[in-house]
Amino acid sequence: MRLVMTYLKRSLLVLVAVAACLGVSGILPAPLQFLSAASADDILKGGKWEFLTESKGVKVWKKDVPGLEFPGFRGRTTINASIERILEVMMDSSKHADWMYRCKESRILKEISDTEAVIYTRVDAPWPVWDRDAVMRTTMRYNADRTSLVMKFRHAKNPEKYKKTPEGVIRMPRLAGRYQLDQVGPNKTTILYEAVSDIGGSIPTWIANLGSRDLPAITLSRLRDRVYGKI
Repeated sequence: MRLVMTYLKRSLLVLVAVAACLGVSGILPAPLQFLSAASADDILKGGKWEFLTESKGVKVWKKDVPGLEFPGFRGRTTINASIERILEVMMDSSKHADWMYRCKESRILKEISDTEAVIYTRVDAPWPVWDRDAVMRTTMRYNADRTSLVMKFRHAKNPEKYKKTPEGVIRMPRLAGRYQLDQVGPNKTTILYEAVSDIGGSIPTWIANLGSRDLPAITLSRLRDRVYGKI
């Protein structure tokens, strides 16, 4: 179980970091927006989500957040497999690039316990945009009968003490959200994936909207295809 938890942290946090980094077009950092973990929870739970699209079995919503360039986003899909089968796919780090959009690097910087860790992720941004990276703290919890798994994540305090920002990379100063797997049948699991972030740079509105729409749809559909053995 310890091994499962370790690989799951790595896998899920890649999804989160990718979500915040996609579509970024700013070359230089913009003034930072101060998004706290508490306010992130309020943003995700409260207010109105705008439904955007349903593509390949993935429903996508967005939420505009005052003071943030990148909209909050939510994606949801159903995979005809158990939580354990999905974890098996997520554990195969050699295949992450097959389904995690633009994943360049992901690794554990510090394992605090079986259910808590500090994670580093880096996303390969298209030229001439600088790559984005993030240092995040994750906590994970199953329900009593292990039919639901929730992971919350947020930016780590003092990230430079865990890893210095590489040259030519913009570190995301604020990031928070959750990733949830719920067993709804013997071989059926729903996956909810949502986040809000300060990406550390200015981006055009149309690119932000495109990223918040396409990122969860592509990532979740590729994960499903990987579980089914299609990729």
